[in-house]
Amino acid sequence: MNIRDQMEELKHPSERAIKQWGVAEDEFLAPEIGMVENFLGSPFSTPEEDEAFAAIEKKQERYQDAQGEDWIDECARTFTPEEFRGAMRFTIGKYNRRMGKKDDLVKEIEKMRDYCQRWLEVEEGR
Repeated sequence: MNIRDQMEELKHPSERAIKQWGVAEDEFLAPEIGMVENFLGSPFSTPEEDEAFAAIEKKQERYQDAQGEDWIDECARTFTPEEFRGAMRFTIGKYNRRMGKKDDLVKEIEKMRDYCQRWLEVEEGR
């Protein structure tokens, strides 16, 4: 696949990406998830970037309570499914909208990927 095809793939998520992230049924979230999925672990990401994401995947201590839960865990436990999905869509959309403006582009994509992964884990556990 040449660079032009790879860039086009980033704009339009693959069928595999949409199926894998079944919670992304609407047009708002599917492109964001596809973009993150296609970037990390792809020819566009370096092993260092993939490694940096692996470190971010762990919950940061400063956000954890005494039981080791963070705000996402609490929301998943106490919000209705609709409320939780809305909160996750909003947060992921926030990172997508400011991409490259606050933090480095890769860091923003890593944050979106973390939220997408945590959302997926909640949905799979329902």
